[in-house]
Amino acid sequence: MSFKKISLMAVLALCSLGTLAACNGTETDGSGSNTGTGSNSGDGASHTGTIILAGPTEAKNFTLEHAQDWNEENGYNYTFEFQVHGEDKITTEVNDFSASTAPDIFMYANDGQPGLLQKKVISPVPDSNVDAMSDEGIAQAFLDSVTFDGTVYGYPYTSNSYCFWYNKDKVEQYVKAPATYLPDDMQTRTDYNNWTMLEWCKVAAKNKESIAYDINNGFYNGPLLCSYDGAAQWKCNYDRNGILQSVVCQTADENGLKVAKNMIRWVATGGIVEDLSVAPSNNSSVLANINGAWSLTTTTGAPSDFAKAEVQCMALPDLDDGNGGDRKPMYAFTGSKAMGVNALKSSDPVRVTDIHSLALYLVSPEVQTARYAFNESWLPSSNQATAEGSKCIDALNKVMEHAIAQANLPQALWDATGALGNLFFNADGGATLTPDSSDEDIMAALRSFDTQMQTVNN
Repeated sequence: MSFKKISLMAVLALCSLGTLAACNGTETDGSGSNTGTGSNSGDGASHTGTIILAGPTEAKNFTLEHAQDWNEENGYNYTFEFQVHGEDKITTEVNDFSASTAPDIFMYANDGQPGLLQKKVISPVPDSNVDAMSDEGIAQAFLDSVTFDGTVYGYPYTSNSYCFWYNKDKVEQYVKAPATYLPDDMQTRTDYNNWTMLEWCKVAAKNKESIAYDINNGFYNGPLLCSYDGAAQWKCNYDRNGILQSVVCQTADENGLKVAKNMIRWVATGGIVEDLSVAPSNNSSVLANINGAWSLTTTTGAPSDFAKAEVQCMALPDLDDGNGGDRKPMYAFTGSKAMGVNALKSSDPVRVTDIHSLALYLVSPEVQTARYAFNESWLPSSNQATAEGSKCIDALNKVMEHAIAQANLPQALWDATGALGNLFFNADGGATLTPDSSDEDIMAALRSFDTQMQTVNN
């Protein structure tokens, strides 16, 4: 398994004015070494007390077990508690990070880091721990996803991107009898690994099936808008406190028009649905689904329908000009889920160092390998960890070749991409933009998107 390093494109050009002030963590060693002997090591520190961890329900038992392993390996005497907070809920469900009941280490999705930075509740990762993560194979792309103004704030423990899940049984049946199952203009297009997104939609519609793609969601259509020029088309400028100052956005151009026309053609086939919850299994009418590794398990950690044998993965299909030409890869977001250390709760340097040491331990290759074995939706962020038997790791690695690291993105992105998506696909009232729309009508929609993106509401 290998993770390819991706560059930060213009979407990540964070032109901040200085380094975010930190409340603790920057002066500590935090090396994460497991060679100490705890309270009997002669350092004079007790290494006792309660460390509170937070994350989703399915992470509770695993995290507590491995926190105790760290405790025992170091000869420490900490006790551990676990609070249930989804990675996307930490800033809304924890009201006071300085309270004694607040988590010391919390799991978060990297796109939520701007909110943590603005509240100054997340501690910078000590340089020695950043070096240790690099040495232990955590890809630079994942470290980039938790970096602001040159400072790393998170410990990435899993990747957070998406690929193309499809029903292998069905498509192999279709290509063996193209006259029956494939559209007239695809009778010789029997290599489904080379189908464009438009062709997948046409095959689905031909067989009264669908491709599940959340076309109104900025997580999926935001990076898609960047596909044709190979670089992101917006730039977010933040100040030293992580507060957005301005956005420069330019999608109303030739490349943006090409992407918009792709989206219009997909919807026009009748083969698109937005519900990503249904796997392309043999007992569903979904032929394929653009989704992430998180879909492999339910919230309880049990295998979902995405884990069935007939459901396989590939990289995202190409875009095209409607006739198979001018093919370009679909761009995607890639990000991470990470451990964050509470910056407001403690100033005791021994305790702070220990908490950073625990966070580093929880993203070590050994723990990442065990985490994947425990729940295969948690793909490792380290290339020194193993994900034996994963059906989507190769596909996600290919997606990363044409991906934008998802970090420090403003709310305007999600609002604007949602509004734009509604013009292509509106379940309540049909599509506003159709194949009959003029280029000027489409460009007007893109100019409106640019305007909405550039509106900063702090």
